[in-house]
This record gives sequence, C-alpha cells and structure tokens, in this order.
Amino acid sequence: MYPVQTTDSTLDKSAYHRDGSTSEKRQESRHGDERASSRRERKNFTQEEVQYLLDGVKRLGPCWNSVLWSYPFQKGRTNVDLAKKFTSLAGKFPFKMSQEDAEGSPEA
Repeated sequence: MYPVQTTDSTLDKSAYHRDGSTSEKRQESRHGDERASSRRERKNFTQEEVQYLLDGVKRLGPCWNSVLWSYPFQKGRTNVDLAKKFTSLAGKFPFKMSQEDAEGSPEA
C-alpha cells in the first residue's frame, strides 16, 4: 500500500465553511429566480369549477382523476388540486352523502 499524501495546497478549505463566499453563491442559486420560474402558477377555483367539483364528487365519489376528466376544469388543474379544494370545502361546509348518493342512482 502506498501512503496517501495530502498537502494544504490541494485542499480548498473555503468550500467547507458556511460563511464563505461559496456558501452565499449557493444560497442565491437555491433561492433565486430559478425557483419561481419552475413552479406552476397558482389559479383560484372559479364558482363554476367548485360546482363541477361538488357535482363530480356526488356523482363519481372521491375519484379525483375521474372528476377531473369528466368536467371542463381550467387547463393545468390536477387531481391533487381537486382533492385539496374538496378537503378545504369540507372543512368549511361538512358534506354528508346519503346511502343512495354513495351507491349511485337506482337503475329501473
């Protein structure tokens, strides 16, 4: 085995210190404009979309993708958006589904 030699000239000690200029550059790149541009723009639910959501849950249950595909929601809306909005609405206005609603309409 050969002995490993390290010299002080080969190590860049400033890279290991948080208060160095290297750390500040990392902070800027981590929290700069890049983060804002990679995020999806937030869109409020319209009254029409809330009605679609409530009708969809009543008709299809909490199958968020089925509700999303069955109604004309805004472009970019996801199944997770629907689930979070419904949870938010349920906290404000508790919904109770009757047994008939849960099973669907009776077929004659």
